Amino acid sequence: MDAMQRSDSWAFKPQVYYGILLIAALFGLAGILRIVKGTAKSVNSAATAPSGTSNLEEIKKAKELLDAGAITFAEFEKIKSNAIGR
Repeated sequence: MDAMQRSDSWAFKPQVYYGILLIAALFGLAGILRIVKGTAKSVNSAATAPSGTSNLEEIKKAKELLDAGAITFAEFEKIKSNAIGR
């Protein structure tokens, strides 16, 4: 009788264990990826957030940019409404 035909054989078990090991490794990699992406998001949001600037200072900077012609009036209004809305 062949080992693959025996009901008490452990011949199929390594494939099952390798499959479980592969799935566990994929879940581990997915978890690490989520952690890295979450950390990157928090770093990016901290870098883009105004550090200690008040709403008035932000509006003044936007007004200077508007006067210099660097932004349009619509952009100025958008910046102003965002600063006031905080």
